[in-house]
Amino acid sequence: MMNFNFQNYTKLIFGKDKELTVGKEAKKFSSKILIHYGGGNIKASGLYEKKLHL
Repeated sequence: MMNFNFQNYTKLIFGKDKELTVGKEAKKFSSKILIHYGGGNIKASGLYEKKLHL
């Protein structure tokens, strides 16, 4: 096996209505984002239609 370093920074944010802060969090890294989802749950839950405070 070759030697290597791996670093994976992940920020988890939990709490009531915290999904509304995703825009502010993403904007720290870029002005464009890609939302990838599957199974239709994001639309069935209503999350897709919420304003994400960009």
